[in-house]
Amino acid sequence: QLLDGVADLLTDTAITYAGTKATTGPIPEEMSELEHRVRELQTAVVAIVRDLGIENQVAAAERTRLDEIRAKGDSPDERLIELYST
Repeated sequence: QLLDGVADLLTDTAITYAGTKATTGPIPEEMSELEHRVRELQTAVVAIVRDLGIENQVAAAERTRLDEIRAKGDSPDERLIELYST
């Protein structure tokens, strides 16, 4: 048998297989350390993705602001210095 079960990190449960029978229950003790490490990695990945999303939103807002300044015919450099110095 290649697969003994599957851990569900969202519900903190496991589906284990004995032949053709599947049973849902707590994550087996022998898998708890691995489950903890995987959960930490999952949390780190979510944080990285969230931070990248925020960075992309800020960059998009800055591009929009530059476009607005250019549309008014102002010099972006002078206007940005003015905006960020206040």
